[in-house]
Amino acid sequence: MRTPDASNWVRSSRSAARDDMAAAGGRRPRARPPAPPPAAAHADRHRNDGIHLAAQFPN
Repeated sequence: MRTPDASNWVRSSRSAARDDMAAAGGRRPRARPPAPPPAAAHADRHRNDGIHLAAQFPN
């Protein structure tokens, strides 16, 4: 596959998508809101893991 052809194909498909959006209403769809940081959700979901692990494995 030759690079100019590939870039041409990408460019033409992008412009076709832009034309479709313009025909559909002219507005681009809003971008998704940023996802919350995964560390917060992970820590919140596993808040009590320390307690459970301590109860399961007494030493």
